[in-house]
Amino acid sequence: MTRFLRSRACAVLLLAALAAGAWAARAEETPPPDPGPAPEKTEQPPDAGKATAVEVELPKTNTDTKGLGVAVKTGEDPPPVPEDLSIVRIRPAAPDVARGEPMAIEVTGPEAFLKGANASYVLSDEYGRQVLRGAVRLGEQPAGAGGAKVFKVPTAQTIATEHTLSVTLVGGDDRRVERITAFRVQRPREWDDWIALVHAPYGKGDWRTLQRLGIQGGMAYRMHAQRLSDLRMAGVPFYVENVARQFLARYRADPDAWLRVLEAQAAAPTGYEPLQRDPSLAAPEFEQAYAEELHRHAEFYRAHGPLFYSLACEPSVTNLSAAMDFDFHPEALKEFRRWLSRDVYGTVSVLNQAWGTDFKDWDDIVPMTTADARLRLKVGTMNFGPWIDFRDFQDLLFAKALASGAKLVRRDDEKARVGITGALGAFAFGGWDWQRLSASLDVVEAYDVGGARALWRDLAPGKPALATLPLSNDPALLQEALRSSWALALEGGPRGVLLWDEAPPAAGGDPARVLLDAEGKPALPAQVLAPTLRELAGPLGRLLAQSRPVPAEVALLYSPASVRLNWLFEADGLLGDGWFKAWGTDTARERRESPQLRLRESWMKLLSDLGVAWKFVSSEQLAKGTLTAPGAAFRAVVLPRACALSDEELEQLRAFVKNGGTLVADAWCARFDAHGKAREKPALDELFGIDTQSEPPLAQPERALEELQAVAPNAGAAPLPADLYLALPPAYSDKPAWRGEPPLSRSEYRRSPVLVKRSVEKGTALYLNMNLEDYLRWRLGPDRPRAKALREALATLAFPAILKELPVDLAASELPAGTEILRLELGQGDERVRLVALRRNLQQRLHELGRGDDSNAKLEKAEPFKLALRGKAWASNVLGDRPPEHTASVSGTLDPVTPTILALRDKNSPVPACSVPPSIAGGETLKIRVLPGVGAAKGPRVYGLRVKAPDGSELFHYGGSWLSADGTLSIEVPFALNDPAGEWTLILRDITTGLDTLLKVELTYAK
Repeated sequence: MTRFLRSRACAVLLLAALAAGAWAARAEETPPPDPGPAPEKTEQPPDAGKATAVEVELPKTNTDTKGLGVAVKTGEDPPPVPEDLSIVRIRPAAPDVARGEPMAIEVTGPEAFLKGANASYVLSDEYGRQVLRGAVRLGEQPAGAGGAKVFKVPTAQTIATEHTLSVTLVGGDDRRVERITAFRVQRPREWDDWIALVHAPYGKGDWRTLQRLGIQGGMAYRMHAQRLSDLRMAGVPFYVENVARQFLARYRADPDAWLRVLEAQAAAPTGYEPLQRDPSLAAPEFEQAYAEELHRHAEFYRAHGPLFYSLACEPSVTNLSAAMDFDFHPEALKEFRRWLSRDVYGTVSVLNQAWGTDFKDWDDIVPMTTADARLRLKVGTMNFGPWIDFRDFQDLLFAKALASGAKLVRRDDEKARVGITGALGAFAFGGWDWQRLSASLDVVEAYDVGGARALWRDLAPGKPALATLPLSNDPALLQEALRSSWALALEGGPRGVLLWDEAPPAAGGDPARVLLDAEGKPALPAQVLAPTLRELAGPLGRLLAQSRPVPAEVALLYSPASVRLNWLFEADGLLGDGWFKAWGTDTARERRESPQLRLRESWMKLLSDLGVAWKFVSSEQLAKGTLTAPGAAFRAVVLPRACALSDEELEQLRAFVKNGGTLVADAWCARFDAHGKAREKPALDELFGIDTQSEPPLAQPERALEELQAVAPNAGAAPLPADLYLALPPAYSDKPAWRGEPPLSRSEYRRSPVLVKRSVEKGTALYLNMNLEDYLRWRLGPDRPRAKALREALATLAFPAILKELPVDLAASELPAGTEILRLELGQGDERVRLVALRRNLQQRLHELGRGDDSNAKLEKAEPFKLALRGKAWASNVLGDRPPEHTASVSGTLDPVTPTILALRDKNSPVPACSVPPSIAGGETLKIRVLPGVGAAKGPRVYGLRVKAPDGSELFHYGGSWLSADGTLSIEVPFALNDPAGEWTLILRDITTGLDTLLKVELTYAK
């Protein structure tokens, strides 16, 4: 009898006392650095105090009565002594104001002076522009707090953040007082295009340099008042990091706590006590302290409009994806039982039937530990429901905590976006169920691990995403940072990067910044990154962010249940009793060794290399009919070792095939239900016409000198050319068998089916008895045949119709090895802009996924390409400067880092027509009216504007980019009072065509 079947008295855990203040403390401690899949995001502890408005006074007016020319006659009362004007003060009513809202200016001083004074002012900004001038009769203005006189300064014409207000007060007796104060005009928190952020704190002067490099904003850390003040003074967008890290990333924030858990588990491997998470996400104490912490942060930041709040960096139920059977806390077990009864099984008898147990009451139920599940595996009891369901519940509890955190933040800051940073891919432990996370969060910064970025892209379409890019002076690392930036931008939707600007410290020193040198000038990393960052910060970034991927033709199934069950068989088969020491203590080792992780990455690369548009579809989406929903473009679905599928998923897959779809499975398919209970026979075998009942959970070792072969009455009847079989991937196993009489034309390995293609009503079922885990490595050698042979096999057997109907003719194209074709659309219908991007799709994280001397070297060189289109289109390179060409073929050289991005239109788009007045005075707003050129269709366009002064210098603060849904646009340029008079040049570019319109405007002196 295992621990799992112990009586309730032995199973119920004692409530462990929470360590006093360990996880509910509100101090803004400095989280210690941790090892991990990417640099840990640690910051200095916050300082006390709050940002205040700035007031600067000119030299005080002389208020001494001597020398004022006051005549005093003998025997008469002396005249009244003039008020002391040194006490006159001005200040803004608040440190900042939203653009378009007037700033209230408070003036205090002697009442008699203020009552008769006139105030004139000049508003200037950080660019040295005089924005506007104005005058008010102070005595006629309303009174504010403390008797202050209040007048308002308009901000509609402002374009900067930092502003200085110079005020001259002239009293009724002609005495003058001059004062200066400052305030900020803030932009709304928008994230609808590309953004580059830097994690490091910088001073105001440095921010101007960073912005010229294409870096727009930064990171605030918890309730760090000084950092917030610096960011607000600089007027840059920012997000807030780690607002609840001690709750959600407990064992990353305090690595010693994780070590204590591991030591306790090693000392008592059969005990439940080490399996209680601290804090339990189900404990009432957690909920209360969590809510209070989020309330404090939202209250602190809501007036400042952060881009988003990150609940935690590298959050997890455990530590990253470490295998630990959390959480056996009594409150967690109570909620687990409620969930089983309320949402899953309904009655104990139904649960017992599903689990193969004999519990008498809900309170008796305890889940399986991994050790218990392995005992069932050893004795051949193929029912892992108690373990699978508990893993499912832990993922649910984690996602609910994140969703609850987002809701709590929005109670105080209703417009807030809430997300996490340092996210991982699909794993069995840690809470990484992406079909739930995509619904719980608004934004994610994910490591390129386990398909995390692609899962967020596909399961949370349109939601923003970030990627952290570690920086250094290493040229190879900088090239990788650029590639990652382009890869993220080409996903479509709002995207951005977080530049981790921190070099390893010298002995005993602090970490060094690598973007700027000691003099505040761009260092080598900044010089390398700047051209790309500036490009993405401009019209091109807006174009990509406003575009969306074309509807996918191929669905790649993401099955959380299969992830969990595959983990169990992998850990047992690869590690045996050492599973906990290996994958429980070293999360990087699982990333290096997990077959399913490698297989998922290989399928992602394989579909991209084939040129089809693909996306992840979750089990939940599949069960709800996503494949056959109205408007769906799916023609095929791929099941990558999908061993655990629900009845609803199976029903949808069968219907998809019968209605004309193609189903592709690689091995170990549909053996269990979604709760981990083995089916009597593999549920999809009848579609493939084979018997996979004896197929093992792990691929058998490849046998030397044995190969796949075709069996056919004649060579022409073979599924593939005979020589292709020599190079195909190794067979997964020799266990599958034909059901009934085998077909005349077939392929086998040791008489076991390998490539099985079968027509099912209108559709096709294709079974690949192949081990595809290492495709990600094979593709790195273009001169080697294995990857090429696999692509040819799938192109012939699985996707021939899809490939023939692509807008790109791959057969007639000549593309370098490893080229990914990305297709985006801006707009809809005939007026849409089609974007086709070509990029070198290198293999990331070779230090974990590679073997031996694997290298991207053969994919990292510039090579010529020719891209053939199915028909002629007006094509332009959005990174070039040539006008559109009506062509069916585009040629060029594909750079190993910078992609080639083509904009395609069905109709020619002439130069936009613009109207501007011939002249305008300083201080007035230039209004530019943009219309599509004569005869142009009213399709969507993205425009960029550059403005040059009479001396030829470009004034970036007047430029910008805009999306127009129909090609029409109104742009306003608020010229300053002190802008130089003369002929100004404005260049308007339609980024979708590369066509420029040149405008000239004469600026006269301000009136």
